[in-house]
This record gives sequence, C-alpha cells and structure tokens, in this order.
Amino acid sequence: MGTHIVSVQVGAIGIGQAGGKILDSVLAYDSELPESPVHSAFAVNTAETDLLGLAHVPEDRRLLIGEGTQNGGGVGADNETGARVTAENIETVHAAIEQVPSDELDAFLLIAALGGGTGSGGMPVLAKHIDSVYDSMPVYAVGVLPSKREGQLYAYNAARSLQTLLQGRDPDEAGRDRMEQPTSGTETGNPNPSAGGESDSDTRNRMVIGPDEQLGGDRDQTAPLVENVILVDNDAYNGPNESLEQAWEQINQTIAQAIVDLFAAGEPVQRRRVPETVVDTADIRQTLANGTLSTVGYATAHLEMDTTQTLLGRLRSRGSADGHDYDFDQQEAELRIMNLVRDATQSSLGFETTLESVEAGLVLVAGPAEALNRRGIERSRDWLQTQIDAPAVRGGDYPRDQPEIQTTVLLSGVHDSERLQELYLQAAKARQTIEDCEDPRAPDTALTDAPTPPGYDHHIDGLF
Repeated sequence: MGTHIVSVQVGAIGIGQAGGKILDSVLAYDSELPESPVHSAFAVNTAETDLLGLAHVPEDRRLLIGEGTQNGGGVGADNETGARVTAENIETVHAAIEQVPSDELDAFLLIAALGGGTGSGGMPVLAKHIDSVYDSMPVYAVGVLPSKREGQLYAYNAARSLQTLLQGRDPDEAGRDRMEQPTSGTETGNPNPSAGGESDSDTRNRMVIGPDEQLGGDRDQTAPLVENVILVDNDAYNGPNESLEQAWEQINQTIAQAIVDLFAAGEPVQRRRVPETVVDTADIRQTLANGTLSTVGYATAHLEMDTTQTLLGRLRSRGSADGHDYDFDQQEAELRIMNLVRDATQSSLGFETTLESVEAGLVLVAGPAEALNRRGIERSRDWLQTQIDAPAVRGGDYPRDQPEIQTTVLLSGVHDSERLQELYLQAAKARQTIEDCEDPRAPDTALTDAPTPPGYDHHIDGLF
C-alpha cells in the first residue's frame, strides 16, 4: 500500500462578497488536485445575490444572514452593521459549522475583504465566536486590503477590522463566551456590537497600532482573535492600467492557488510521489506562529515538453507520472526553482513588506517530481534565510503531475510595513473627516475627498 501523509485539514469560511468569491476559487482549484486540504467550506453573506453567484460552494453551505433586517440586500460598506448582523445571527453560522466534526479539522480558515461591510465586520465576530467555542483550534484569516483607489472609507474599514483581529480581546476572556454583553459594574471587556449599550469612543477598546508605531508591538493588554492574518493587497496584483473589476478574478485565483498549495502540501496518494522533504502541519503551524501578520508570494513557470527525444530515449528515461515527457535538465531545473523563489519573494508578494522585518519563512515548490531539483530548493531556502535574517527557513517539495512549476513563499511575523502605515494614515484622515462631518447635511462625498485636517492622530478604534 502506498505511503499516505496527511495534509492540513481546514474548515474554510468565506465571509462577504469577496470572501465568498475567493472561497469559490479555492474550491475550484482544490477540485483539480488529488490532495484536498479543504475539509469543509461555507459562504456567509448578508446579500443574497452574492451567494447565488457562487458556482462551487454547495447550496446548503451558503448561509444568508440578517434576512429580517437587511432583506437579503447586504450592508453596503458599513462594517459596524456587518459586525452587528453577524453577532445577531451567530447561532445560524454556529449550527452550520457544528455539523463538521471538530476532530477532523486542524484549523479554521476565514476569508474576507477587510474594506467592505459584511466581511470586514463579520470576520472578527466569527473569529471571536470560534475562538470561544473551539479554544484549542487555530484560526487563520486571509484578509484582503482595499486598493488605494477605493477611497478612505474602505481604508478606515480595513484598519478597524484588522485592529480588531489583532487586538480584539482581553487575555482574561479566554475560555468564555466573549460575545456576551458585559454586565453593569464590569470594569473590562468589549461591548457587544449587537447590543444597545454605550457606543462612544471611551467605551471602546482603543487600538494603538498606527503609522508611528511598529506592528507587533506591546500587546500586554489585549490578545489577537486569530493565530495569524495572511494579508493580501489588491494593489499587489492590479496593473496600473487595469480596472479593479478586471483584476479581481486574477487576484482571487492567485490567492486561491497560493493558499491551497500551502495547506495541501505533504499528502501524496501514491508512493512514487512522496516528497523528498515533506512540508507538514507542524511546519505550517510553526511558521505562522511567528507573529500575527503574514504574506505569501506565488510564482509559476510552464514546462516545455521534450519533442526531440527518441523512442528509445523515452523508454530509458524515468518519464513523468502523467504520461508526458518534459526536458528536465537538472542544472536548468535548479536555476528555474531559484529564480521562481526569488520572483515570488521580491516581485510577487501578495502584500508589500520589508523582508528584514520578517521573523520566519517557508518555501514550497510544486511540480513533476523529476523537475523538483533538491539542490535548487535547498539553495533557495538558504537564500531566503539571508534575506529575512531568520534562524531557519522551513521548506520542501510537493510532487504532483502538472505541466508547470509553482512556488509558494510564506513570510510570517511581519512587523514593519510602509503599506500598512499608509493604510492607517488614510484611515486616520477618514475618521477625522467623519468626526468633522457629523452634521447630517454633510455631502456624501466626504469620504472620497482627500481632506488634510490639522492635528489628526493615528489611533483607530476596533469594531468592538
């Protein structure tokens, strides 16, 4: 009987429009692989039309919430309403995911755009609930940052959602149902976004990460709702002359391929495809455990078939398991892998960061076994280790029958990023604009203009 290595098994939940579409792309790509890391998948939304547009999420796994208040029309870009509606309907979501035996899962994977309404507001609420119910289950999040072109409101939503994910609960709350409203006389705790209690900024959990401070700083007073947030920036995959609508499909596919490859590695179904170096559940967990922010890079190269080889040469060669013959010059294979890893790290990261600020890395190379040059993988790991100055870079190969080489680079422990500083600066301006425009007669364009109010600060409130 062939060797069988179990990959990470995740319960994937796409929240909101973008989260559902990315989940749909994940399932489409996942269905093409013999090794599936997606044990179960659910799409959660307040907009019925978004759920109807999904092609790969089973209909009974599409959860419409807030019908009584939103009438299936969504929440627009109001992430406070998204958080409230999700909290009010948390039992509906819980009843669905409870159907999946928790002992069959290694982790939950939440997917959402951080700048919108349902996903931005709902993901922290759902993360908080899962953390309170499945206290030993890691929860990872894929958070998509809005393009700079989408305006200040989306930046403000993204900053608040990210703040809540990173610093959304008091450590003393562990093990309790943290969706309950604090009782009178409670000195600590965050108000329930669905409750009718105080809502002024003095009662909120004031978040302190901003452009003037390093990410990953002192969090003695708060604890993250998730183990790690894998950030993806819409602008990273969007060409200068390309509309956001044109780019979104490619962005979704790239995110899906990188995430699925990362979690699927290490589970060969045939002995002939056992990797030289296995990337297993522990490798991924340990890499993601270095800090709470991560990014992934992804690069591919198509393999040319060898049409010049003679019949005798083909019989003597090892051949590819898929029945195709490729030209696998090993020196060329080594250089190909090294170039792809560098491209994934330097040019194709889903989120711009300073490599020196990264605390851990993982390299995964997938493709036909004959093209997975071991020396190329080892040299790529060594190179990445020098770039991020980390104690060790994990990595390995993922043999599978396909006409291309795919490289995934996971960088974890991000704590310095100009892109996040820009986001928080934009969010701070948006908040100041909101405070200056509380007059109901204020124009609707207030958050799409570019105000430069004097004396604004960089504190951003979390959602709860």
